[in-house]
Amino acid sequence: NGRLGSMPVAGIQLLVDPNTAVSLFLFTDAWGGAAVTFPVPPVAGYVGLQIFAQVGWLDPCGPQGITASRGLQFAIRP
Repeated sequence: NGRLGSMPVAGIQLLVDPNTAVSLFLFTDAWGGAAVTFPVPPVAGYVGLQIFAQVGWLDPCGPQGITASRGLQFAIRP
């Protein structure tokens, strides 16, 4: 489906398709933690939907000042 792959970008491995990506800007607490809710409406058409996610952040010690998480893949189940 083209949404999960591996492409080097700015010194990190981008594991999601940048053409289907959604960017969110988050703020963390003093310990670097952040949480995002992802409400899914009860729509039968979403069952089996594959979702891919990856987090990137500014990091002065990372390659080119950026660091990224490993990729996450999950599916909507009934």
